[in-house]
Amino acid sequence: MAKYYNASIRNLVYRLRKFKPVLESALKEEVENYADFLTDSVRIQLDMGLDGFYDKIQPPYAPRTIKNKIRKGQPTDRVTLKDTGDFYASLHVEFDEDGFRIVSNDDKAKYLLAKYGDAILRLPNEDFTRFLRFYIRPALAYRMKEYLENGGA
Repeated sequence: MAKYYNASIRNLVYRLRKFKPVLESALKEEVENYADFLTDSVRIQLDMGLDGFYDKIQPPYAPRTIKNKIRKGQPTDRVTLKDTGDFYASLHVEFDEDGFRIVSNDDKAKYLLAKYGDAILRLPNEDFTRFLRFYIRPALAYRMKEYLENGGA
């Protein structure tokens, strides 16, 4: 009986391989469809002064920065990284061979990431899991069903 299951599993793995290119392109397209949602989610967490681990963004603002924030009417009780708004506006989704990530092409991004850490551009695990569960999985299931109904073309 074990041989039957092993053979079945190998057969299933072989059959599923043909879906890999379809799934990869569909996944990229679906993430691109939700790029604004992802970057907005990061902006919201930054506005709350939190990084992708729900930790308070540290170190706090320097006294000089606090004075500037007060003058501009911006919050001083948390680090938001939103001074002029350029950093927030430059957030976008970028793809590579490992998947995707949220990045910034703002001139200050390198400095901000060095000072505050990469987690400032990270979605918390819980939020990312919800994104996958409620947006990506249903879309991919629909696309796979469509693919199979069209004879794999």
